[in-house]
Amino acid sequence: MAQVEPNGEVFLRSMGVVPADQRWFWTQEWQAGEHEATVQISAGDFTTHEGPADMFAALRQQ
Repeated sequence: MAQVEPNGEVFLRSMGVVPADQRWFWTQEWQAGEHEATVQISAGDFTTHEGPADMFAALRQQ
């Protein structure tokens, strides 16, 4: 988008294009979740597993 001022200055504004099938990622709700995950990871609040079987076994115990 371009805007021409009376003094002749031209301002260009980027119009970012996000593919339709990726718009969900940029919703306010999804970004809030991304922020929460970043905070948790930074605080070391996560669990690692040796593999999928180990992960599912841990989930079944909850």
